[in-house]
Amino acid sequence: MTTFLEMKSELRKAMGGRDDAVATAAQERGINAGVAVAAAMHEPPELRTTGTLDVPTSGSVSLSSLTRPWRIEGIKNSSGGRMFPLAFHLLDHLWIESSPTMQVYSLYGNTLHCRPKPSSVDTVTVYYLQYPARMDSDSDTYPFQEYEDFVMGFALHYAWMYLEEGDSSDGWLRVAKNLSIPEGAISTARKLLHGEVNLEYPSGKEAQSG
Repeated sequence: MTTFLEMKSELRKAMGGRDDAVATAAQERGINAGVAVAAAMHEPPELRTTGTLDVPTSGSVSLSSLTRPWRIEGIKNSSGGRMFPLAFHLLDHLWIESSPTMQVYSLYGNTLHCRPKPSSVDTVTVYYLQYPARMDSDSDTYPFQEYEDFVMGFALHYAWMYLEEGDSSDGWLRVAKNLSIPEGAISTARKLLHGEVNLEYPSGKEAQSG
């Protein structure tokens, strides 16, 4: 796997050997920005993972133990049955046939709400898409099997833009236009890059927040 140091060295050569502090910061930001754009456009399989949560008798549990969650893609109860997503405001107005296992769930902010509420602590398995971790250390490695050329191309455009005007919205959009990247992907990428993610349902609809 390519290391962050190797990616920075390649980008530095493409920028004529610029290695001053400002250029280095632009190169590092550009690589991480490119990774975020690749994630937003392609949702690489390396970002798909699972985690378990212990749901108490209140039926509600924080999602904070999941690693960088972006989109919930599915949840199974302790019997292995698929749970179904439901809008939060409907959660306590839906009649559910008596069941020993949880059947439906809703997201509200960073909390998962399950119904029917378990009679004792019960475990659910969460299948989710996570947003990529930032590369900071020289030994960090590129997170995907594919898209590295795309990431480096984006990083080069971004780095020159950053040197001229910093991390501006208009600059991002100009880079996107030059590389034929949809504006929606750029908007998502900027959120992913800064960890400002509103958790999504499987449909891609954002969860309600308080």
